[in-house]
Amino acid sequence: MNERIAPQATVVGKSRRRLSRAGLIAAVTAAVVAAGAGTAAAVAYLTEETVANGMPGAAVIFEDTDPSCTTTDHVVFDCTLSRAPKSDVLPNPAKQEKAKPAPQPTTTDFTNVKEMFVDGQGNIAGGCNGVDAAGLHWICYAGQRAVTEGIITQDLLGQHLEAPTRG
Repeated sequence: MNERIAPQATVVGKSRRRLSRAGLIAAVTAAVVAAGAGTAAAVAYLTEETVANGMPGAAVIFEDTDPSCTTTDHVVFDCTLSRAPKSDVLPNPAKQEKAKPAPQPTTTDFTNVKEMFVDGQGNIAGGCNGVDAAGLHWICYAGQRAVTEGIITQDLLGQHLEAPTRG
């Protein structure tokens, strides 16, 4: 009789482990999906003002450009700058000689330049793509749409920025 009980107990123990592993995998998957959905939901509804303020909040090139944005769906934003973006490249003081005048800025083509923007809490909420060479027109995408458009990666979405970035 013990021989019959022992094999059944072993089978039950194995099936419980499988259920536990399956349960664990399901729980982890659900948590990842929920976290992703929470991040997407957190940045899915943004106002025109949030995106306009979030552009210089995330990227140095947008500082002092006074962006204004319009939208019809709160996912895709058409943004215009009052002034052309500035270069986000810092001069190397070690290579500058005091006797030489500062170099004149070079013309930059902002077409297809990709930059991110932040929400009101300083979290990466989406990204923008330069539409014209002068850098005065940008199309910005909120949340997952910015990932789909290839402007930012999934792991950046929702990350907090302490200060605007360069490059």
